[in-house]
Order: sequence, then structure tokens, then C-alpha cells
Amino acid sequence: EYLNEDLGIQCWREEHTVWVTGLVIPNLLIWGIASPALILTSMIREKDRRKTTEFFVKYSYLINGFKPSCYYWEFVILYRKFVIAALVVFLQTTNKQFQALLVLGFLLLFLQVQTKTQPFFTKSLNRMETRSLLSSLVTIYFGLYFLQNSLSFGFRLLVVGFIIAAQSYFFVYWGFHFSIALRQYLSRTNPKLFRKWCC
Repeated sequence: EYLNEDLGIQCWREEHTVWVTGLVIPNLLIWGIASPALILTSMIREKDRRKTTEFFVKYSYLINGFKPSCYYWEFVILYRKFVIAALVVFLQTTNKQFQALLVLGFLLLFLQVQTKTQPFFTKSLNRMETRSLLSSLVTIYFGLYFLQNSLSFGFRLLVVGFIIAAQSYFFVYWGFHFSIALRQYLSRTNPKLFRKWCC
């Protein structure tokens, strides 16, 4: 395995290992783990005041849209994405099927957690998050078929069709609910523009 940007550098050899251990890993630990953890710790310390205006103003960019009991959920999503990115990046030299199955299992776990917790304030947001996870699961699952070299061209096209259908379904669902949210926002903030847009 070699770097895509410089095929003269072999992955996980002397030069690559120096850069990874000296620059990449420290930055991941600081910005990917430590910094969010500090903010989350601060929020937990102030959780008794989470119903106050001061708490909402201070952390509104993190807690807006979630149930009061799930004020921390933005960090659950953040660390979920962090772990998936780490599995994809740091396991590139391992068996691709094993790597995909790890990500698939991790997403299945979070789908179960999402379904059971329902952390968002509205049903539409909870459904959107669930459909987002499902579309990712479908993509990875059918992507596993591409690791089989014996598949026919027609079957590969069928697999691609399933992946495109799953992604398209999610984007249509997202676009529909985004348009509803935009209409509601315009009706409150700019009634003239709303009437013009709706007509």
C-alpha cells in the first residue's frame, strides 16, 4: 500500500509512520477526542441548569433540536463519525471485507441505539436520522458484493441500482422535509416572501 498523493512513500513504513505518529494522531486526539470531550464535560457539569435561558444560549448550537434528556446527543453523532472515519483510514491495509463488516456492525449498533432512544425533538428528525443510517447500511452492505471478483456485470449493475435507490430515497425524503421547514421559517420571518414563494 502506497500513498495516493506520493506513490514513492509506502504506508506504515519509516517516513509515513513518523508523520502519522508525530502529526496526525496528536491532532486527532486533540481536535477529534479531547476538545469535544471538554465541551461535553462542561455541559454535564451544568446539566442542572439546562432548562435555563443562559444554558440554551451558551450551547444552543449543540443542543437545538434534541430532547432535553438527550442534550449530549450531538457528541454521540460526532464520535460515531469519528470512529467510522478511523476504521476507514487506519484499517486500509487490512482485509477490505473485514473493514466493511466492522463499519456495518458499528452502524447497526447505532441504528439500534437511535431507534430505542429517539433523541430528536420531532418525529420527522428522528425518522430522518434513522433513514440516514439505513441508507449508509444499504450502501456498505451492497458494496461488499464488489469485493467478489466473480460477479457478473449485470449483477454489479443491479447492486449499483440498489445503492443509488437507497441514497436517492434519503435525499428525496430530506428535500421534502427541508422544504417544509423552509416554508415554516419563511412564514414566521418573512410573510411577504412566503406568500410570493408559495404562489
